[in-house]
Amino acid sequence: MNNKLYRNKTLNRIDIKTKFLGSNKHLNIFTFLNIRLVITLLLFIFFLTEFKYGYFLAPLISILFYILIEFFVYDIPIRIRKKELEKDALIFFEFLALTLKTGHNLRESLTIATQNMNNELSFEIEKVLLEVNLGKSLKEALENLKKRIPSDSINNIIMNLIAANNYGTNINEDLKISLDYLKRKKILQNKIKISKIPVKIGLVYVLLYIPTIVFITLAPLLVNYLLK
Repeated sequence: MNNKLYRNKTLNRIDIKTKFLGSNKHLNIFTFLNIRLVITLLLFIFFLTEFKYGYFLAPLISILFYILIEFFVYDIPIRIRKKELEKDALIFFEFLALTLKTGHNLRESLTIATQNMNNELSFEIEKVLLEVNLGKSLKEALENLKKRIPSDSINNIIMNLIAANNYGTNINEDLKISLDYLKRKKILQNKIKISKIPVKIGLVYVLLYIPTIVFITLAPLLVNYLLK
């Protein structure tokens, strides 16, 4: 992947993030980069020519847009997708472990799991099976899957699946350990959310309740002053 207009480092970073958005998102990296560049230049020219302090606003607004557009287009959706995938992983891989215990091989178990699941992770596994049907090895397809998954926890499970497929090892114990980790991580995240509730309530109290009380207290004085 090469282009004279952009550094390879930038292209590789955006390419990785684009894959992390998933198979159902068809965002061309050059389209994004070109649109970002054009809008940045237009913003710079607009603020430079239309505002009194344009020499200050133009570079500030342009730089902010250049940075934040990547954050909103890529970083936020990737974070949301990571959480969804890790939630899906608990159900999907538990079902996969049960299927493996019935004597099915890994490919058959993945097929059965996708047929009985309807979530983001299941959709990505379907892409794996499609690639296998088109001639790729299961190892290659799973390696490609890792590039579309922004979760290290899930990628560790995928690596275990690859190892089990290559060496014929029992994957159930590794799956159990990985799923226990995901469960503990989910519990910890819920505890963190719960611990933040008092802070949020206190913030609402400060922003809404106290100003209301102050207004009610001072309103009669203000009315009397205006009526004098």
